[in-house]
Amino acid sequence: MKFYIHLKDNLLVKNKKRWSQIMYMTYILDYMAYYKPLGMESGAIADDNIRDSSRSKCCEDNCLRLHAEQPWKGTTDAAQEIINIKFEEKFWVTGIILQAGAMGERVTKIKVEDQKETPVMWPTTVEASSGTPEAWSSPQQTGTRTSLAGSRTSRAGSSTSRAASSTSRAGSSTSRAGSSTSRAGSSTSRAASSTSQAGSDASDTRPNTPHGNSTVTHLLEPKVLTDQLTIKLLDWTGKNDTPPQPPCLRMEILGHADASNKPLGMKSGAIKDKRIKATPKCSNENSLRLEAQNPWNGTTAPEQKISIDLKEKLSVTGIILQAGDMGRRVTKIKVANKNQY
Repeated sequence: MKFYIHLKDNLLVKNKKRWSQIMYMTYILDYMAYYKPLGMESGAIADDNIRDSSRSKCCEDNCLRLHAEQPWKGTTDAAQEIINIKFEEKFWVTGIILQAGAMGERVTKIKVEDQKETPVMWPTTVEASSGTPEAWSSPQQTGTRTSLAGSRTSRAGSSTSRAASSTSRAGSSTSRAGSSTSRAGSSTSRAASSTSQAGSDASDTRPNTPHGNSTVTHLLEPKVLTDQLTIKLLDWTGKNDTPPQPPCLRMEILGHADASNKPLGMKSGAIKDKRIKATPKCSNENSLRLEAQNPWNGTTAPEQKISIDLKEKLSVTGIILQAGDMGRRVTKIKVANKNQY
């Protein structure tokens, strides 16, 4: 993820203006523009366009969509799972929101398109609430918590020995005996408290991991331009268990449209005939539109002029030219807006 530092020049920016707020708004607007949901949760991406390794499509009982009631589950014997998501047009994919399964199952390593394998950095805070399912636990995490409990038990024993030492020193002075004994009693009580806390921790083997409603946003660097996204699931919780557990997750795809080379409407008809000025005029029998059955034929004049009214200011980045009937081609052009004539 790129990190930007904005420096304020008092000679260019008027003093006491809230430049920091402008930067905040710029960041928010950029995020909203480049990290928009592309339609997994909303349903804009159809079920038929969401497929897994078994070529099964997304459905209500096995759903890959973010916040679905029945999360998707893969197969138990697969070394990896592949998810293919097809878009109706090319998008810049900038990130993926992954959501844990119903019992907190998580995908921990993925590969998107031809990018390198990357771990998924899940949050580590348990968000406990009533009715929330327990987080998934691994043997490694359980062993770690148990070892911590053993460490606290040993510290409790150390506190008890220090309490006994304080009691023995109490006999050397009558005036200090009562104080030392009381401190010994306090140390003994703290030792007992530590021992009980250790016992409590030993029985509490819940790992410090997310529950079933947890999500993590995985940003892609660099972003991917595609109309068919391939996501490989390489590792997940429970994969190496006996018996192995299948991957389980829900997701949303983040990105934005490819505005750099997006058709503006000649082929689709979004640009109406009356907004296309040429001699002779554009029509079904004499059409300037891409892949038209009856290509446009101009006059025999040495120069032909075509004007297209876009109705609003747009960034025009290129033109697709198609040969006419019998393969006739335009070999030289000049492109200009109305202010350059």
